[in-house]
Formats: sequence, structure tokens, C-alpha cells
Amino acid sequence: MKPPFIVTGCPRSGTMITAHILANDYNCTVIDEFSFLPSTISYNKINIMIEHGVTNFVIQSPMALNCFVDIFHAVPELHWVGVSRKKDEVIESMKRIHYRMDEFYHWPDYLHDFVTSCKQQWGMIKSILPKTCWTEITYDSLKKHPLFIPKEDREDFTVKQWKLNEPCGMSYWNDNEQCYLKKVQDGYQRSK
Repeated sequence: MKPPFIVTGCPRSGTMITAHILANDYNCTVIDEFSFLPSTISYNKINIMIEHGVTNFVIQSPMALNCFVDIFHAVPELHWVGVSRKKDEVIESMKRIHYRMDEFYHWPDYLHDFVTSCKQQWGMIKSILPKTCWTEITYDSLKKHPLFIPKEDREDFTVKQWKLNEPCGMSYWNDNEQCYLKKVQDGYQRSK
């Protein structure tokens, strides 16, 4: 396994800490999901970087699950890293940050179905992409790494926080989503 990497998995599965652990271990830079919106523009930027020998990066993108075929064929040099975490832990983390809480009538059912769907998407990646193109990392295996923060120390973490005493992002997902939507809109307006 070598960079460039794209780290994906269900939101709240540990893609952020996985990306930072890989960046630390492979001397890479992290490209956050808000800086890599799956689109032709992003694919072209990544390909230009690779063509110029810049491969020491890790893209953190849970959204990549939904468009992995496009990304794989647009940027075949990326090595896919899927983060697998127990379903109940993902849902618990989603509840803590109110992940998309105001968007669905029966939110608990949505969370259950959404996490199931994400796990099935990762299964599709593993069944479609060549085995040399992907690696699966379990969330539990990250707990041994020095960058990993134990759960009891993360109770007040913000949505994108991965270090102690360094809040990043909003406290709750709905606020964070507004930031994301603004970035999408800004990117769309610049590409017109």
C-alpha cells in the first residue's frame, strides 16, 4: 500500500482519523472532504498533481462511496482505503453530532438504513475494484496508534475534530452541513 490514498467509509466510521494516521505514517498531506468534492474538476486537479509527481497525499472522502466507479476510472492511481466500524458505534457517533437529524421524519430508521447502505457500498468497491487497489482498515485497529484519542476523551469533540484541544468544524452536523453546502455552491459558481 502506498500513496496517493483515498479514505472512504460511512460518515462517522473513522475516515478522518484514518486519513491523519496514514498522513502521519506515510509523510503525506490530508485533503479534507470539503476540499475534494467528487467532480470532474477535482479529478483533473488530482491528476495534474500526480502527473507532476505529487503523490504524497491522502484524500478523506466518505462521499467517495457513492461515486467510486467514476473516481476509480478518472484517477486510477489512487489506492482506496475503506474504514470499517461496528454499525452501532457509527450510529452512536451520528446521534452525538445530530447527523442529518432534521432532514428525516423517522431519524433512527434513517440512520440504520444509511449505515447499512454505506457498508454495502464498501462491499461493492471490494467486489468491483481489483484487490491490489484497496485495503480495509477496521476502526478498532486504529486504537493502537498514538494519534488515536480514546472515546472517553472525545465526548465534546466537534464534527471534524481529531486532536485533543483543537476543535475543528461545528458542534453538530447540521451546522457543518451548511458550511459544506456553501463550499459546494461556491465551487459551482466558480466553475460556471
